[in-house]
Amino acid sequence: MGHNFGSGHTHDNTQYDPVVDTCGTACPASVPSDSATIMSYCHQCAGYGSIEYTFGGTYVSGDRKVASSYSNVPLAGSVTNNAKRVNVEMYNHVRTMTDSTFPGCLDVTPKCQVNSDCPDEACQTNVCTEYNTCELEAPSADCCGNGVCDGQEDWQSCPQDGCSPPLGDCSAGGCPTITTEFCSSCNGGITNMFKVTAISDLVITRLTTFTYQAGSGAIKVFGKSGDFTGSEYNAAAWTQHYSGNISVGSWSQVALPRFTDTIFVPAGSSYSFYVSSTLSGGWNMLFTAGLTEDTVFTQNSDMQVYVGKGGTCVSPGDGGCGMYSGGVLFNGVLEYSIVASSTPAPVTPGPTVSLSLCDMCFLIVSLHNCLIFHILLKLCDSQILPTIQSLQALLPMLQTQEV
Repeated sequence: MGHNFGSGHTHDNTQYDPVVDTCGTACPASVPSDSATIMSYCHQCAGYGSIEYTFGGTYVSGDRKVASSYSNVPLAGSVTNNAKRVNVEMYNHVRTMTDSTFPGCLDVTPKCQVNSDCPDEACQTNVCTEYNTCELEAPSADCCGNGVCDGQEDWQSCPQDGCSPPLGDCSAGGCPTITTEFCSSCNGGITNMFKVTAISDLVITRLTTFTYQAGSGAIKVFGKSGDFTGSEYNAAAWTQHYSGNISVGSWSQVALPRFTDTIFVPAGSSYSFYVSSTLSGGWNMLFTAGLTEDTVFTQNSDMQVYVGKGGTCVSPGDGGCGMYSGGVLFNGVLEYSIVASSTPAPVTPGPTVSLSLCDMCFLIVSLHNCLIFHILLKLCDSQILPTIQSLQALLPMLQTQEV
């Protein structure tokens, strides 16, 4: 490798004067282990154990073309003489070659000299390394922005760390619902897509879909934040929340199992669902057609449900299927839980004790605190004292050393 970068062997007196070592011409009396460099012939004197895997020098700072900018790698014994010259020789060779072809290629501007040259990032300290480059340390614990929901963080104080909101217990049927409609003479299809917009912070816990024909098959539920428009065929945009096989009777309300993941929809934001069914060979999930897409069909104080669209794709990204034109309404029920705010209740301040000027003077004198008395007089001189309205304003003064 050293030859490729322009260095001869370390016993070459035409390149190194004086030579770095003499092993290629005369073996020294003693050649300890790790006493020579990889450009040496000392392995012929004392075996490969005598070779340290280094060229001999380490760059420290300054002009890379001169030996004074390098330090010698510590080696055993006295076989090797000023081996850092090998590094200088190689650098200057490469420098000469590149300057004639790619001028400035080796002009490296250090990114930093001290830690303050490296701006810190969220939850990570940026330090300047010995190689004059900035390097981020491991993220700090209990810091909003480190990607871990830890410490005192919660879903409101640090949503960027993935803190989940508390789930309401819907197992006893105590969670609210919102129903679109259960039409008695409408259409059946394979796919419904629709969005909801939250008015309150809420977690959607379950969907109920309406079917009209008895049979068995699969139902899938996918979801994504925001509007589904533009993502109808983009599988990467959707997260699967449920997939299972079920059997139903005719004109049934199918309450799917509650979602195992958290579908949190903050107030003012939207969430879209992609619901598909292959029950009885498909075309069995009820929807209402002839409506205007992206209009609110129903709402309550917590949520709005919009008219969406239908199609024939079982999953986002399927080929050989498509979407209907015109608005289509999902027939079903959404169950959800309201997420309580984690904002602490305001603290009611305790009563204050109002003191007259005379009361304060009596208090100061009775405590025999000369220093405070002088402070009091000073305050009087500056007309600040009349603004003190309570005993709390005097507490910092009362903690000073008595005279």
